[in-house]
Amino acid sequence: MAVPGLVFTLVAFILLVIASATPPTSNVSSFLDVGGDLHFGVFGYTGSPKTVGWHFPAAVADDYLNQDVFHDLTHALVLVPVCASLAGAAFLINLLGATCAGWVATAFASILSTIAFAILEIAFILEMVLFGLARSHLRERGVDATLGNANWIVLSAGLILGFSVTLGWLATCCQGVRREINRGDRW
Repeated sequence: MAVPGLVFTLVAFILLVIASATPPTSNVSSFLDVGGDLHFGVFGYTGSPKTVGWHFPAAVADDYLNQDVFHDLTHALVLVPVCASLAGAAFLINLLGATCAGWVATAFASILSTIAFAILEIAFILEMVLFGLARSHLRERGVDATLGNANWIVLSAGLILGFSVTLGWLATCCQGVRREINRGDRW
């Protein structure tokens, strides 16, 4: 993969790690902020135990926000760290391809990046539905709720990963054509 594609993959990986560092594990970023001191993340919210799939706390939620549909959507938030792992693996394989393994590693890294990009787009849509509906419902009830920075970090990572996928596939195709030209084969 070309150096810009390698850099884009690294930047997307870093952004996805930051977006995954949400309450209750860390306060680096959050998906939904309620009242200024309650922040929601991938594995729960401020003061909750770490878990995949959680319910909104009774202090701010009602029966509407604690329906099974919302609980199921919180399970999908684990896709963000999964995409971070895939982007990190794609970066390492890209690095291997840039240093010694050639187009095979670049092609494999492009496949990983494409899978990460597809999963990330699904995760972004699901998180925006979950936290957008929660924010609207809380605001209707007079609760101060805003979307957190993790939503926009995931969006940025998705755009950057999209550039990485495009550059990766271009590099893979160009390396194959260059190899054919160097061997003297005609197309």
